Formats: sequence, structure tokens, C-alpha cells
Amino acid sequence: MIKSKDRSAAAQTTLVFYDADGEHIFIGMVKGKIAKKPKGNSGFGWDPIFIPNGGTRTFAEMEDGEKHQYSMRAIALRKFKKWLEKKEK
Repeated sequence: MIKSKDRSAAAQTTLVFYDADGEHIFIGMVKGKIAKKPKGNSGFGWDPIFIPNGGTRTFAEMEDGEKHQYSMRAIALRKFKKWLEKKEK
């Protein structure tokens, strides 16, 4: 990867909820690129090397609030919340 020109990457989370109506799937995906060097001290795993599209810093350099704007987990949870609120109406 160090010499690779294509540094694109994507991360995906799938949230599945079962109820009487069956299975409901909510997918969160974030696309980005792999940094040339790890940067930042927060987060875990691959956070120091992942820069989301639209961002200029790695996940590990971001505060939690900023990271949650891009986070695939947050995207999946927002979709689930929207579905749940609609279902409750």
C-alpha cells in the first residue's frame, strides 16, 4: 500500500433489526482514502490511517462530534432512527 497510487477505501456497518414484520436492514457506509502516514491519537484500530471523503484529517485526529458526521455506524443508526420514528407514527 505504501507505493500504491490508489489509496481509496470504504468502511461499512450493517445494522439488522427484527420485529413481527421481519428483518429490517440499515447500512452505513463511508468512503475515503488511506493516509500515507498514521496521524492522530484518538479512536482505535484503523482510525489513524482513514481520511473520509470530504474531510482533511484522519478519524484519529477528529473530535467525536466531527467523526460522527462521517461515521458509518452513525449513518446506519440515523437511518434506523428515521425508520423507527416513521414506523411509530
